[in-house]
Amino acid sequence: MLYGGTLFVCRHGQRLTYASTRENAGERAIRRVAERIRERSGWEPGILNGDGGKPKGMHGRTHERLMQSAGRA
Repeated sequence: MLYGGTLFVCRHGQRLTYASTRENAGERAIRRVAERIRERSGWEPGILNGDGGKPKGMHGRTHERLMQSAGRA
């Protein structure tokens, strides 16, 4: 993929990095746990999308436990 400015070059030429390379180990772990909870709950990926509520068929206690581990309860 090429990125533009006055010159079109690859990401290495523009010295662009992925956001995950700037995360420390703790931030990376928190993001991974949050994404696993979102996947298990059937919600859209990404923390900015909000939660989609309790999925059909999931026990209320399971949903509450997931929310507590995510810090949203």
